[in-house]
Amino acid sequence: MQMVNVDLVVYLTGELGNHLLKIASGKIMQLRALEDGRFNFTLRYLSQGLPKSSVAIKEVHKCFSKHFSLDKVNLKEWEENTYRWKQIVQNQATIVESYFTDWDDPSYASKMLTIERHEIFEDLTIESIHSTLNHLEDVINRMKNPDAYPLIYQKESAAQGERQQNVKGIDSLSLPFLLIDAWPPNSLWDRYWNDLHELLTFNEKECCKERPDVDETVLHIRGFTNELSAWGDTIGFRELSPNQTAYQFLGHLKSGEKVAIIGRPSEEELQHFTQALRDRGLQVRFVKGHTGTEDFCFLKTATKEIAGNEKSTFFRNAALLSDTVKSVTISCFHYPPTNVCDTKIKNFANNILTKKSFVMKIF
Repeated sequence: MQMVNVDLVVYLTGELGNHLLKIASGKIMQLRALEDGRFNFTLRYLSQGLPKSSVAIKEVHKCFSKHFSLDKVNLKEWEENTYRWKQIVQNQATIVESYFTDWDDPSYASKMLTIERHEIFEDLTIESIHSTLNHLEDVINRMKNPDAYPLIYQKESAAQGERQQNVKGIDSLSLPFLLIDAWPPNSLWDRYWNDLHELLTFNEKECCKERPDVDETVLHIRGFTNELSAWGDTIGFRELSPNQTAYQFLGHLKSGEKVAIIGRPSEEELQHFTQALRDRGLQVRFVKGHTGTEDFCFLKTATKEIAGNEKSTFFRNAALLSDTVKSVTISCFHYPPTNVCDTKIKNFANNILTKKSFVMKIF
């Protein structure tokens, strides 16, 4: 099969951390397809269309400007809840499903052109990518040979001509196109780290305010307790208590060592954490006056250690993209089957990732 050009739409949701993971997934999918040799994906972007997503897109444009400045890429080509996007999805579904009337449920043919992430599982794996590419090849082969796969209903010749015209592209999109709404697991970060690190080059000149001392542990507190209901606890979206943080999570630190605290909650809200750490004899400061991206810089440019919650995509991206930090300490709440901690996080092969010590502490 000759390599086919296909659009891959990356669905950007949530805040900065989620956006970066989705962008990474799109790049991984593109690279794996090139290795496979059947498809050349052009990356396109769909926004969630919420205020927090708009803020995140601005942050990506500004702070990852080497490849994502406004003049290089449009991260908001479409918005999910608009009539325009819904029509694009519906049009693709109608056309693709018309070639799969031999299936018990033709709707699966269009659904399988989307790679989705569920709350529990990260669906972007080498296996899932290969399965999607196989299905995409099947779709394209059927659309090239319509006589072998009759339409659900017959159309007049004029309508047939219109359909063939639509097949060439909907709203400047290839037809078929793929949609990706998934996060990459650590195994794929490991495999494609060099490419992802280059793609997500951080603009330190524009987006850094200060950096940690070389002998500081940077503690990131996400603030899930303030944001999520009790339901969030059952899938791991919770915070350690001040005493758990001081005596268990950071229990490896010795009296006199330095901790810098950053996070969404205010200094006043985190005073109990500060006090618990000081009661252990640690030197503690709260870093205030930062924007979110300045906090990201502070984490990413740490040297000694960063510590944070496994559920924080903000922390996760900083830990994986940093090429300076020596130690990464991660808290994880084990609630099987809804939240299972990744104990294989140490199994990296990339020469940069292997230089970091990854320690997961399970609660």
